[in-house]
Amino acid sequence: MLKTSLLLTLIVIFIAASGFILSNKELADSVKLPFLSSSCTEDVKICDDGASVSRVLPNCEFAACPVLEGKPIIISGSIICLPHKRPDAVNTLECAYGLKGEDGNNYGLTDPNWKFLTEVGTGANVEINGKFIKQDDGKYNSIGKIEIENMEKLD
Repeated sequence: MLKTSLLLTLIVIFIAASGFILSNKELADSVKLPFLSSSCTEDVKICDDGASVSRVLPNCEFAACPVLEGKPIIISGSIICLPHKRPDAVNTLECAYGLKGEDGNNYGLTDPNWKFLTEVGTGANVEINGKFIKQDDGKYNSIGKIEIENMEKLD
């Protein structure tokens, strides 16, 4: 009898707490309980190429704008060593230069004559003008490469 009463009390407390959280949108968003479905506002962001992207879960941030292959791209971000696709694999000390774009994507960088990348180190904030090439090299985590035509250090 005591076990049944205790179980019923816990169920009532759970239902009351869930109802309170669901009735308070701000609290529901901050708690992020896995059994509660959430949705984002339905506004859209218009990208530079005219495409539109909507907000995506879990943080309701706008999805990254698409990058068109072979098209000119101007993007700002930080110079990084591209992360390996398989972090559990043996990593060497080489650094495949890349860009962590402000759009959240990683890009490999191609600098045909080493004209630009020798002037900056990792962590430098830059604006790159070049041509995007969608490419999966299989080793590094990036959405493709940018053939650098011009690079300006922003720091």
